[in-house]
Amino acid sequence: MSASNTVLGVSVGASTIHVARPATTNGSGGARTGAQTFDLQSVEVAQHPTERLTAEVIGVALASGENVGATAVACRAESQAEALHTAMAHEKLDNYELVPELFATLEWLDKTGEIDGYRTIAVYDLGSAGLTLSVLDVESRAVLSTRRLEEISGSYFDSLVAQQQIDAGRVAMPGDAAGFAELDALCRDAKEQLSTSTAVALPAPEGLVLLSRENFEGLITVPLEDSARVLRDVLTSVEKRVDAVVVIGGGARIPLVAAVLERWTSLPVVAPDEPETVAARGAALLARPVPASRRAAHPGAAHHSSPFARSSGSSRRRRRELSGAGLAVGALVVIAAIGLGLGFGPKLVGDDSGEGGSATTVPAAPTSDSVAPIASSAPEPAPPPPAPAPVQAPAPVVQEAPPPRTQDAPVERVAPAPAPAPAPAPAPVPGPNTITVPGLPPIVIPTIPQELIPQLPPLPGR
Repeated sequence: MSASNTVLGVSVGASTIHVARPATTNGSGGARTGAQTFDLQSVEVAQHPTERLTAEVIGVALASGENVGATAVACRAESQAEALHTAMAHEKLDNYELVPELFATLEWLDKTGEIDGYRTIAVYDLGSAGLTLSVLDVESRAVLSTRRLEEISGSYFDSLVAQQQIDAGRVAMPGDAAGFAELDALCRDAKEQLSTSTAVALPAPEGLVLLSRENFEGLITVPLEDSARVLRDVLTSVEKRVDAVVVIGGGARIPLVAAVLERWTSLPVVAPDEPETVAARGAALLARPVPASRRAAHPGAAHHSSPFARSSGSSRRRRRELSGAGLAVGALVVIAAIGLGLGFGPKLVGDDSGEGGSATTVPAAPTSDSVAPIASSAPEPAPPPPAPAPVQAPAPVVQEAPPPRTQDAPVERVAPAPAPAPAPAPAPVPGPNTITVPGLPPIVIPTIPQELIPQLPPLPGR
């Protein structure tokens, strides 16, 4: 792309803003890479508002005299996109487009051929403010999973180095916030130099920052392994098999990062050159001029045409509509259930305007455990008389035959005496024909009637 008509690619980090401007085509790289060389610029954020400073950097680049035909800004979240839109409007910039950071990253990796042959990749983006873990489908550009960890970051590694230097007595404890900020900056420089050397020594205001790669790796091994464990959980949560892990961001320059991830995931690890500028260079490849007609119709709102804007609002509105419909149906079901339980089923839902409209009835399903049936027009039957109190039944009495005429004492029959429940009735008094055996009920021997006894002939002489 000629210098008279160039584009800008911008990525917005928590501590640094990266600007990529294509320079010349790298023809020696062959068809596989197809990569371009870029003029790269890095702007430290320091204490400035990040989005406001980004808009100012773009405004200065546009006013530098070069014919910038398009600008694309890679951003991580919708909240950041809205803040960038407001800052751009404040700088009166309208020829720009916001793109998702993951899309810009994937565009650059695809252009350079570093992910050729991989259908699904994981992106391990370690920046100064946190770690973002994502799984992407290369062909469809779909984000299958993403997770943000702010506990593991480049700034956290800097604080570990600073604390180690203080504990070792190499530097004095800073007395104020400015002193801590200066020490953190020195430790960050030492960390970055260890990417290409095995030891570093930097003078401090009150001491010397002395750090070896071995000591530094000993400080960050545990948090790196924790992040690898989380990444492994993310990989297993998606349905597709992940083919490789791509490490980007400033933290990707640490040699130990790739080694830990490869050991924990058993996947090939891709580490692009200048990993902190991958998103900015990918944004430059995605930059397209915004038509003047659209800029005139919607000044300052050009970014709403980007995939980033389309990927959020419509799906959330749809989910809200479905949720609202589900709540309405659920409320009707609950009201109907309460009405049927109270016996108001026949006129639960209907026209209460009083204009004679027919009421909509809800049929009540019969239940086996229903206590209060739905009222009907038939008269209710009279309640049955109350049942008498249970009385203990007396012991059975065998009906006896009449005694013989010669017997003076008939068999005594004892009627059961009434007794209050639940006390048992007294046992009958044994008579002459009753045999009592301990542990058994009384046994009554029946008396044989006289007419059934055979008559013997009279004895002689009587």
